[in-house]
Amino acid sequence: MSKEKVTLQDIADMAGVTIGTVDRAMHNRSGISEETRRRILEIANRYNYKPDMIGRSLSLKGKKLKIGVLIREYPSFFWDSVLKGILAAAKESALFGVEILLKRYDLTDYEDQDSYMKKYKNRLFELKDENVDAMVIVPINNVNIVKDIDDLSDGGIPVVTVNDDNAQSKRIFHIGPDTYQSGRVAAQLTGDLLQGKGNVLLYTANYLSYGYFFRKNGFINKMSEDYPCINVIERKNTSIEEAFYGNDIVLRDYDCICNVDGATVSSVVDLIIRRNDAGRFKYVGFEINNDVKKYLQSGEIHAIVSQDAYSQGYFALKMLTDFLLYKKMPKYNCMYVRTDIILKENMIINDRIINPYFMDS
Repeated sequence: MSKEKVTLQDIADMAGVTIGTVDRAMHNRSGISEETRRRILEIANRYNYKPDMIGRSLSLKGKKLKIGVLIREYPSFFWDSVLKGILAAAKESALFGVEILLKRYDLTDYEDQDSYMKKYKNRLFELKDENVDAMVIVPINNVNIVKDIDDLSDGGIPVVTVNDDNAQSKRIFHIGPDTYQSGRVAAQLTGDLLQGKGNVLLYTANYLSYGYFFRKNGFINKMSEDYPCINVIERKNTSIEEAFYGNDIVLRDYDCICNVDGATVSSVVDLIIRRNDAGRFKYVGFEINNDVKKYLQSGEIHAIVSQDAYSQGYFALKMLTDFLLYKKMPKYNCMYVRTDIILKENMIINDRIINPYFMDS
């Protein structure tokens, strides 16, 4: 049977039920067994069947699908791009009455973990109290958050994680970069820039982010495997001044800096320029913004690894909406966005180029 021509009646015939039963399964209504619902939805997914959009819109008239979104505030250039992707997918789903309830949280290197955890959990519970149907969240690296996600899932609120993952939790799926692999990519860039020998300062910032933790591990593992003559020293001090110019370090002893903290890539360059050390090191960083583009152009930054923030937000909400409307899951429960290497020569800034990294709106 052609997948393009399958109808409700076809699905009903294949499942051995009435059209009304198929309709109840598609719209997640009561009155049928879970076994029958599962069989119908499997057939619908197999033939890529979608209910008529206009009819589905009418069936939801007067009802909103409320999706809670919890993302970070800083660095704004990255998380605003994630939010743009979420809002773009929400706009496409407006016909179905999708409503976004947004909460944001901030993490600075100067907050203690208990205080930060309390702020994060408050935001999470504020969304829950809004009686949302599902959530898209950026989790943090803490076992208590795993329990919170499990409690939400057990209470009938499916959760999708973005950028950082809680793979051991009951989140239904994850959208984000392969942060371990991106750390390995940064290591290969660094190793090739140094031709396999030298000293590298690896700035890793705060481990409340899973992303920083796995980037670091990917970087160090790749270095030990393929660049054994490169010496890597990790710094994760509470300020970039202490990390790069503390009393226990002589920065000029290093041949390359790799900064896995996308929020501080350009700030570190600013600091190096102020200390008259510009041009003394190779520099590899993460994520793109206007200041980073400027330093790529002038040569203070040699390479950037970037991880498509816009697509993370867009596909997280789009796939979650597909799940809520059609019970359709992604192909894998962990879906990755692309990892791009940005150099001076491919740093396209012409606004004729369709590329979410460089779009201002």
